[in-house]
Amino acid sequence: MHSQDDLNYLAGQIGEFGKYQLFQHVLHCLVWLLAGVNVFSFVFVFPVIEHRCYVSEIDDEWSPNSELSTYIPTLEEEKLSSCEKYRNPGTNNSTISCGEHGYMYIYNSSYYGSSRITELDMVCEREWMRTLLQSIFLFGALVGAAGGGALADKFGRKPVLFYSGVLSFFWGFGSTFLDNFYLCTFCMMMYGVFGAGAGSVPAVTLSMELVGPSIRSYCGAAITFAFACGGVIVVGLAYFISWNASLLQLIYVTLSLSLFGNWWLVDESICWLWEQRRYEEAIQLLEKAAKINGIKLSFPEGFDQHSTVKSTQTEVQPQSQAKQQPANKASILDVFRTPEIRKRTLVMMCSWFAAAVLFFGLSFNSVNMFGNPYVVFLIVCVAEFPAHPISIFLMPKFGYKLMLVGNLLFSGTACVILAFLPSDIVSTTLAMVAKLSATMIYNIVNAYTSELFPTVIRNTTLGLCIMGARFGGCVIPLINMLTVFSGKLPEFIFGGTAIITSVAVLFFLPETMNKPIPQTIEDVENQRKQARKNDEVENGGISNVGYVHEG
Repeated sequence: MHSQDDLNYLAGQIGEFGKYQLFQHVLHCLVWLLAGVNVFSFVFVFPVIEHRCYVSEIDDEWSPNSELSTYIPTLEEEKLSSCEKYRNPGTNNSTISCGEHGYMYIYNSSYYGSSRITELDMVCEREWMRTLLQSIFLFGALVGAAGGGALADKFGRKPVLFYSGVLSFFWGFGSTFLDNFYLCTFCMMMYGVFGAGAGSVPAVTLSMELVGPSIRSYCGAAITFAFACGGVIVVGLAYFISWNASLLQLIYVTLSLSLFGNWWLVDESICWLWEQRRYEEAIQLLEKAAKINGIKLSFPEGFDQHSTVKSTQTEVQPQSQAKQQPANKASILDVFRTPEIRKRTLVMMCSWFAAAVLFFGLSFNSVNMFGNPYVVFLIVCVAEFPAHPISIFLMPKFGYKLMLVGNLLFSGTACVILAFLPSDIVSTTLAMVAKLSATMIYNIVNAYTSELFPTVIRNTTLGLCIMGARFGGCVIPLINMLTVFSGKLPEFIFGGTAIITSVAVLFFLPETMNKPIPQTIEDVENQRKQARKNDEVENGGISNVGYVHEG
């Protein structure tokens, strides 16, 4: 039977990052680009639109009118009520809702010519419909991330990646043309499962298991960059097709067709195949990679690349017997069975949750900031771009742990400050800087998570962590509803979550930068025990929970 050392010897020959890894990594990034399209498309297909009650006496379309105050109550800052009008115009003694005699609203069409919001009047008493749709879509992404990770560990990364792309198209297509709200809601949930959850997990794992240790931070940043590019595509299409929301949504969904070729283009993870003892398939992919990278692959002494047996002078194991040996398999229960894996999983799930709360909170609320919603959203997306080279440059210098703690503290503090600022250019600028920092957090956790966990459960734990991020996205619409109590509450929650998480990372996670990736759960637990012994020697018997392990 071949050993892990054999794989390390063979994989080391193809190089950390060559033509083969580049081509595969681009395909993995495409999955995340389309995940970004699927997630951010909600902002412009179901936008928050300025509206008020329809007043038959004076208007048939949106037009600010000095006479409106006679018919519609005036609120703070001289704004007209969005959901009420006077029962008897001119008396100002009692009000009724816009929908008391049928839902009749006037929408500001300055920016949005058409949307699913105006088609179904998802405002005022029916605003819960928009909140439910957004939450259920992101809940689907949460379920997809957890299920996709576990399935990819059991059946392979490639099948989950491919079928997620196919099913995301069909469920998204169905949600585009359904007028029934509840059927549309179900389709949106399934669209979230496959379009923003299940496929994104194996895409990250495939890249991280394919490239060398010094390249993983770059690949993590590239994946996050692809997600941000999805937002740019969304706002570009929305700007030019604002006149037809159904067509716009259909175009977003149709982009998933580009993933249909992944069955023939994307290769299975060599690490996963080796762990499952499918050595012949793994060796074929290693030879393919070596050929594309222009390298002649050489094998260890006594290594038979045409069988699942490694022959030695002291031991020869029959191939049939080798096949009978069970592969190293692990389930989701193993994630919580041992103390070190359990601790790492819980802290990283919280880190991904905090990253999502910051990232999506600032992204989804950007269209409500000062200025043109298309321009502001584009700036928010483009603000992420510098985060990638900055994080790539700084991570090798400071390590994953310190970078994660620093960015969580900075972006969390920025959100708290935003709660006290009015909606103007200053608050918009601070929000952009906070979004840049939140993007750096995503870059860090993408690479950090892949190095914290062993191969046998890496996809499962990554799926759980991304599930934590999707849960963070799910609660954003609910957190935003707290503005009815205080407009400052959402920013306080965003910031407080990040600050608390930074403390947990500081005390409970080790640094993994440029360290070997563990292959088994035992490797991680042995590292923990060895690190504690080292701490006891260095600190006179006092163990330090914020340890840094070696190897």
